[in-house]
Amino acid sequence: FMFRRLPESRRFVQAHQDLRQAEESEGGAVCRALSVFRHYPQRMVAASAISFLTGFAFAPGDLLKIKYMQEEKQLDPGTIAILVLVSGAAAFLAFSLAGRLSDRYGRKRF
Repeated sequence: FMFRRLPESRRFVQAHQDLRQAEESEGGAVCRALSVFRHYPQRMVAASAISFLTGFAFAPGDLLKIKYMQEEKQLDPGTIAILVLVSGAAAFLAFSLAGRLSDRYGRKRF
């Protein structure tokens, strides 16, 4: 609660304004992504490495989740595939919306 009332830092406000100007001049999601890689190469390498390693951490759980649904809940592979696809699509949409709202209204309002 208290953190939502604090003003944004000058650094965040300046970066937000710079991003808006870059969006207007360059346009497109690909240009924004390349801009992040150009401006923060070390951070992006670190974030990519962490994401890659996180995949290894979650892979066994995903495999066991599917095995559990098949053996304990008696679901057929087609139903499990639909469940996985629908939940993945819902997560993608929710995270995309949350990111857009955070970019538009600031990180402290959420």
